[in-house]
Amino acid sequence: MRILHVSDVHCRLDNLEEVLEREEGYDVIAVTGDICCNSRLTRILRAAPARVLAVTGNMDDLHIARILRDNGWLLDGRVEVYGRYVFAGIGGLQTIQNLESVERQLSGIDMKGKTLIVLAHHPVHGKLDRTYLGVHAGLYETRAFVERHQPRVYMHGHIHEARGVDRLGETLLVNPGPLANGYYALVEVDEDDARAELRRI
Repeated sequence: MRILHVSDVHCRLDNLEEVLEREEGYDVIAVTGDICCNSRLTRILRAAPARVLAVTGNMDDLHIARILRDNGWLLDGRVEVYGRYVFAGIGGLQTIQNLESVERQLSGIDMKGKTLIVLAHHPVHGKLDRTYLGVHAGLYETRAFVERHQPRVYMHGHIHEARGVDRLGETLLVNPGPLANGYYALVEVDEDDARAELRRI
């Protein structure tokens, strides 16, 4: 599974369009929030050559969420199964409610032989969450979720200055940095491991 991961677009839809045209051979486009603008968004993502999955960011509004939902891209509070891959979404607009919903859905899925991949907006507390002021701004709730479920990958954004790749237990954490500044990531997931490459336009 090859995932093109973008986050924190912040209205720079020209950057989104460029990345989708530049990269090839990915299976899923993961958008982890703060798109902020809707002009051209539907046209750009409908033209993408892969499945689009997206969660909202804390700066997205209900109109953005509606566009994502109406096109079948919104993963907030939802779990989708694609063969042996299970995608779960924890958006930035209703994070705690999304966590509770995802927990309920995962409890009804036999995860044996399956690989859990999480799209979120907020980082986990203590990892890839340090702000310019040196404060850890990640959430304890998302950290607890990761420690409990140990997904193969936890993709997020939100803290622009905390771009990077890290691990929490068996989970690969990926913050691609803001696409508004030209940053994105390619994530490779297989049965045994996951790895990520940070890139820039």
